Amino acid sequence: MAAFMRQVFSLHDHRELHDLAESAGLRSVSVETRPLRILLPPPSEFLWQYVTSTPLAGPVGQIDDDARAVLERDVTTAWRPFLEGDALRLDIDAVLTTARK
Repeated sequence: MAAFMRQVFSLHDHRELHDLAESAGLRSVSVETRPLRILLPPPSEFLWQYVTSTPLAGPVGQIDDDARAVLERDVTTAWRPFLEGDALRLDIDAVLTTARK
């Protein structure tokens, strides 16, 4: 799981992104961080979308229905401060790279 998390968040270094773009033959490369608000599906829906699309699918798929219900309750309760209406709000600093061919 730790390896998965490192991969998901591996492209955040501005210098590395700049160098990758230039080495691909791009010019006028710009890398900046911008605040971004993402509205995700409701918590219980998003939880299972996320779990089934990650390496968590295997281990979580092996737990029984009662344990799955407890997991959902605990996670969605912890996410309540991040609700915006029915949506789960995610505020991030997105790294944006732009360049010309």
